[in-house]
Amino acid sequence: MTRHARFRLVLVVRDQSVGCFIKTFHATVIEVFGSTNFVFLVLDDEYPTFDKPSIKMWRLAARTVGIPLLIRASDDNPAPILNVLDCCAAGFVVPQVASIEQADWLANSMVYFPGGRGIAGAAWAGAYGAHSPPEHPSAADAEVLLICQIEDYEGAENAKAIASVDGSDALFVGRADLTVSSGLTLFSDGDNAKKADKPLGGEGATTGLFVAPTEYVGSWHAKGLSLCQWGL
Repeated sequence: MTRHARFRLVLVVRDQSVGCFIKTFHATVIEVFGSTNFVFLVLDDEYPTFDKPSIKMWRLAARTVGIPLLIRASDDNPAPILNVLDCCAAGFVVPQVASIEQADWLANSMVYFPGGRGIAGAAWAGAYGAHSPPEHPSAADAEVLLICQIEDYEGAENAKAIASVDGSDALFVGRADLTVSSGLTLFSDGDNAKKADKPLGGEGATTGLFVAPTEYVGSWHAKGLSLCQWGL
């Protein structure tokens, strides 16, 4: 089993996992985190945009230290997502997923069969042609992760349906956007916490949340959180 496939298994069985958003422009950060207890890292391509050569460099650093590297996409456009999957990313965190139809479309676009991912066996993900045509797509489909971000009222209401989509491996509650879209100003607002509670407590769903260093994680674990992320 590959490292990415093992991480996917850890995630879907809801083991407690701690990761970190990477927003800095130097791959050394990933090497440093490889010596910590972080289980995974997420390169944030939504805000501090990285080009493809940079993403390949970050991915090389992650491979060197043996830690799965996911990418937070800038949006739900499958073209750049598929392009980066060919660079051997462990998967994607996709922002603003609000409906079961959007989640289903994303999940299908990221797999070869029966989805819409075009095969490029000579790319990094295919070991530059070393993997056989049957081996490469089946192995990739087994290890690529999709984490859907729940960031507005519609997404929170549809969280259970989004989690039920085959290939939607986890939900990640974006409290900042959820706060703003609800007309609130603070993470700690009681009404905002209630909106985050609903997707976190979804039966059978692996769920994640950005947790500030000063927050008590245990209270979120009690509500269903298994995927905890910090930021750098």
